[in-house]
Amino acid sequence: MLQVDVSLEAEEDIDEITTYTTSTWGWRQTNHYLAKLEDGFTLLAQNPTVGRPCDYVLLPNSIQIVRVLHQLMIPAKSQFDQ
Repeated sequence: MLQVDVSLEAEEDIDEITTYTTSTWGWRQTNHYLAKLEDGFTLLAQNPTVGRPCDYVLLPNSIQIVRVLHQLMIPAKSQFDQ
């Protein structure tokens, strides 16, 4: 399994998710989201070809998580990406 490295920007995204979720839905939901993110990072480390290329950078021995974006923040695929 590859090592997962999280960029400073991704850490800031996670901090924002944590703050918003805690203030809106409480710690229980926050813990649920954080566990899901960790599961996703583990999935990427075990299967580095899943996911969208804009979500992570595959390095020789690790995957770097560049950002953690809310679903509405992810750029839509253009007709040229097909």
